Amino acid sequence: MSALNATRRAGITGQRVQTTQRNGTVNRHSRRAPPTVYCVLMDDLHVAMEAARAGGAIVAEHFGTSPDPEYKGKFDPVTAVDRASETAVLAVIGTHRPRDPVMAEESGGTRHDGRHWIVDPLDGTVNFVHGIPHVSVSVALYEGDTGLVGVVYDPIRDELFTAVESDGARLNGHVVSVSATSTLEHAVVTTGFPYDHDKKAE
Repeated sequence: MSALNATRRAGITGQRVQTTQRNGTVNRHSRRAPPTVYCVLMDDLHVAMEAARAGGAIVAEHFGTSPDPEYKGKFDPVTAVDRASETAVLAVIGTHRPRDPVMAEESGGTRHDGRHWIVDPLDGTVNFVHGIPHVSVSVALYEGDTGLVGVVYDPIRDELFTAVESDGARLNGHVVSVSATSTLEHAVVTTGFPYDHDKKAE
């Protein structure tokens, strides 16, 4: 789905007519919603960026402090830092998008057919608890099942990954993409284990 369609769902439609003059010739041309649409999505992106950085500042401040975790499941820890980061993220979203519902890992929420935010305030809590510097804060905006904007912030390396629907991904503002490697034997493949891997090992 195009960015135009995504923004039309948000109620932005219509057409702008501009008049330009070049070399003495007057040209009339139409410019439809995409430029305006893109600005709206970028506004949302900047909200996500600010929110992720707010949570990331808390994660970075407490990294390496040997937190005392609780366990939501056998392999699923949560710490006070998870909750503090989530509070910071939700405060930013609440300030800039007070009418948007949010589904967050610690405080809960449900998916919606319309606009809604999805937040993981400390992705990699197991790493965080053990002092392994591979953690992030994830913030995304969805319209139903369609992702509109997304941010993953690594506060340890100050790496901000961002994406806008139909506009690709960036790392600290620079375009990133997958490699040109086309065969599995020449590729680098990574994976992880879910929290319920003991139940799915077989």
